[in-house]
Amino acid sequence: MLPEAADRPGDDEKFVVEGIDALIADLVAAGADRTALVAKVAGAAEMIAFEIGDDGASVGERNVAAAEAALAARDVPLAASDTGGDRGRSLRFETTTGSLHVSYAGGETVVL
Repeated sequence: MLPEAADRPGDDEKFVVEGIDALIADLVAAGADRTALVAKVAGAAEMIAFEIGDDGASVGERNVAAAEAALAARDVPLAASDTGGDRGRSLRFETTTGSLHVSYAGGETVVL
C-alpha cells in the first residue's frame, strides 16, 4: 500500500520495503537459496489520481521505486516488471516454472 512503514501501524506486507524483507526471510526459512532469488514486479496502476509525496509522484510510482531500490540493496535481481498504467491487474504465479501471469481488466494477459 505504501513504500515503507515509517512508524505507521500495520502488517509488514502492507509496505514495500518491509514486505520484501519479510518475503525474503520467509523464503530462506522455507529452504530457498538466498543467492538464487530473482524478483518480478507487477502492479502499481494509477486507478485514482492521488499524490502523496512532495515530488508529485503517485503512490504506485513511489512503490515501484521503493521495490527496485530495496531489491537492488538486497542483491535480488529484477528479472521482469509490468507496472504503471491505469488498468487493474490480477496476478497468478506458477511456482514450478517461475512464470508470472499478469491479467489486465478487459482480458489481456502477459507472462513475465
